[in-house]
Amino acid sequence: MKPMQCGSCHQEFRNTEVRERKFNYYGYDMRCPKCGSWLAPDNRSVMLRGVGFLLWVVGLVIVYFMSESESQNSSYVIAAGFFSLVGMALFAASYKASQLTPKKT
Repeated sequence: MKPMQCGSCHQEFRNTEVRERKFNYYGYDMRCPKCGSWLAPDNRSVMLRGVGFLLWVVGLVIVYFMSESESQNSSYVIAAGFFSLVGMALFAASYKASQLTPKKT
């Protein structure tokens, strides 16, 4: 795993060096082992994660219920499947694009 970079002191550290973590709704907050400031994921990646998860789940539900009825047009099922894949890609990209920023208290 690549090293993370602190948003306040800009020094790199590994996940194994972190000793203090707090779990919240958006993920983990952690204390930088170098400077001691609390770090959280940036707002952009948290919003991207939420939108991606919502698209993913809604697309899967639509595909499930529309594929049950044969009278519906199959192009709707394909479009809903595409939006589900886009949501899954956004959800995965949010973890890749996440940066640690100092937590606002």
